[in-house]
Amino acid sequence: MKKNGFTIVETMVAVAVLLIIIAAPLTLAERALASADAARQEITAVYLAQEAIEFVRNLRDTNTLAKVAWLTGLDACEDAAGCGIDPTAESPSNQIFVCNALLSTCTLQINKGDPTTNPFSGLYGHQRVGSDWVKTEYTRSVALVESADGKEAKVTVTVGWTAGGFGARTISVSTNLMHWYVAP
Repeated sequence: MKKNGFTIVETMVAVAVLLIIIAAPLTLAERALASADAARQEITAVYLAQEAIEFVRNLRDTNTLAKVAWLTGLDACEDAAGCGIDPTAESPSNQIFVCNALLSTCTLQINKGDPTTNPFSGLYGHQRVGSDWVKTEYTRSVALVESADGKEAKVTVTVGWTAGGFGARTISVSTNLMHWYVAP
């Protein structure tokens, strides 16, 4: 007597093949999503570094046009730990501060407020107080080294963050600023 149908072994092999066919694309999709998130975080880190460099460049230009020493206000950035730069601070005296690793003062926060009523919504800042400001995984410090002749300064911004399964990451962006104008 001949029986038609699948044996248990044939059924198990068919199920195993189906699982492999389904699992491979799902694993690929999960890795692609993780990579996309890591890329988003790295782009944000580059923008945060560029923002700090532009802030220092703007301060240099403002000082020069005001006919004061071109690096006035950046003394804290010459410290070994670097400085924090917070363009969102209300007072210019609070925009630059010495980083303190123990107190996490160089950890950035983001404003999660309602964009229709909060002008800081979506912006990053340091040392902010309020329910709209939430700590992020990003840290940012700025180091400044002035040349011996006082005509150039190297600015290095280091941004650190944790990128999920990729672990701790850092990016450093450097530029040299020239003392482009000497007041008569």
